[in-house]
Amino acid sequence: MNSISKANGFLPRLRLLVVLLAVLGLAGCGPEDGSDPSSGKQPPAQTEPAPPVTVDTVEFKPDTSDEFQRIHRHLPDGTKVSMRIDYRDGSSREEFYRPDGTVKEMKEFHAVVDKLKSVTKFDAKGEPVSRESYRINGVLESETEFLQDSSKKVTTYRMDGKRLHSVSIEREDGTTSTTYFRRDGKTLWAKAEWANAREVVVEYFDDKGVHVQTREVDSNNRDITVFDPTGKALYKQHWDGYWNPTSTYYYYQSYQLETVEEFEDDGVTLKRRIYLERYSNNRVTKVEYFEDGNLVREQELNRNGSVSSDKTLKDDGTWETNSNPLSDLKPDPIDSDRFDEPSYQDPLVNAPNNFL
Repeated sequence: MNSISKANGFLPRLRLLVVLLAVLGLAGCGPEDGSDPSSGKQPPAQTEPAPPVTVDTVEFKPDTSDEFQRIHRHLPDGTKVSMRIDYRDGSSREEFYRPDGTVKEMKEFHAVVDKLKSVTKFDAKGEPVSRESYRINGVLESETEFLQDSSKKVTTYRMDGKRLHSVSIEREDGTTSTTYFRRDGKTLWAKAEWANAREVVVEYFDDKGVHVQTREVDSNNRDITVFDPTGKALYKQHWDGYWNPTSTYYYYQSYQLETVEEFEDDGVTLKRRIYLERYSNNRVTKVEYFEDGNLVREQELNRNGSVSSDKTLKDDGTWETNSNPLSDLKPDPIDSDRFDEPSYQDPLVNAPNNFL
């Protein structure tokens, strides 16, 4: 074979080798991670390290205990992670710890259904910071904020877990201030000031947010003041009764209206006080008249409503009795509607309808 034939056979093989090297060279170009820039895909993210292995220890409780068992979870070095307490009624509680062993969070679960009931968070000193409570259907019921002055702010929601029902400030001395809202979660319904569990002053507002009456309730009595649309007091009822020992708010239906006080146009100065006989279907027994808030006249009445005694206070402080015939004398007109308990909707009653 001559040299020309050898050259003709070698050149095609050389060209093929060059092409292969070029292709291999291009394949080697690009990011070192092997990704294809033209594809727009990024290399897979680095995987997170696996969580540390934990060890669970079950502690069974005696039959006499309310607890069924405790499940302690800790790291291999003994550091506490969490503890779950299962109670015999089906409820449970779980505590989560910081590395130093202090409780950072506690969860409670409803009995049987094992649904979250509350979540409480704690600071590094072990003091509660906040709490969220949930109804059995999983809807938010209330939020509690533990304030630095040892008081608590409790926000309660209606059944949807969104609209406000009330906001309370519970103080360390036992007093509580609560604001209630109507179904829209915005319109003012009532304001209550609790001196203790059985003494409360409640301001009620109509569906437009206008103050219409105030009720002062204690263990034995209640006073109801009715206001006009401008906010001036019209009259005040005093009812005598006693507390229902099975409730923190209800009265037995045995209380009786004793007096009705009427005010001047300023809504403050006492004008007249009307006395009623107990268990007598609101029979008026006596009427007192005032000037500039001072008692100036007193009338006692017969059963038929006529005046049996009429006395006027003189400047020297003594009483002057009217000696004229009194058979036809009657007191100034009295509005009997003021003897009826004014109607109202009470948000203090823990009834399901109040949370709809």
